[in-house]
Amino acid sequence: MVEMTELAAILESATEDSLVLLDEVGRGTSTTDGLAIARAVTEYLHDEVGALTLFATHHHELTETATDLPGAFNLHFAADQTGEEVTFDHDVRRGAATASYGVQVAREAGVPDSVVERARDLLADAESAAVDEADEKRDDEENSEQASESEFEFGPEQSPKAVTDGAADELAARLREVDVATMTPLEAMNELAELKREVE
Repeated sequence: MVEMTELAAILESATEDSLVLLDEVGRGTSTTDGLAIARAVTEYLHDEVGALTLFATHHHELTETATDLPGAFNLHFAADQTGEEVTFDHDVRRGAATASYGVQVAREAGVPDSVVERARDLLADAESAAVDEADEKRDDEENSEQASESEFEFGPEQSPKAVTDGAADELAARLREVDVATMTPLEAMNELAELKREVE
């Protein structure tokens, strides 16, 4: 509530001549809520206020606004990582950060080694689960595509029955009568199913 009260005061008093400095807006709530608030604030300051704004955020997704908002761009501090060692430079570069260094920062700050190591394990598990989930989603999409394609493929043992000349003419006439431009997808599927039943 304190953060939101301060944010409200900033947004109400900001003008196009203001310099607005924001740090981690939305961190005190859930990830989804926090990201939604941070994104809405970014868009408001960009579109409605037009103030020069420096917005530090832990939401990697928020950096995508730079592609959507013409006046927005990302900056990050350069960092060099060798194994588990990270050196933070004072060099500011264009673009979003390519990695998150939260565990390394905790280590540098003097958080006990056992906590840092446990955090590393939990992070590795979370990253592995995210990769597995992405792979599973990709596999599901590929399987769905293959299933859709296979509906129209016939093996030797599944080849459709031959259609006699008279039935073929009747089927062609029925197809000419179908106005696919005015049909819903469901109506089109039902019509196709009916035609298929007639030739089986």
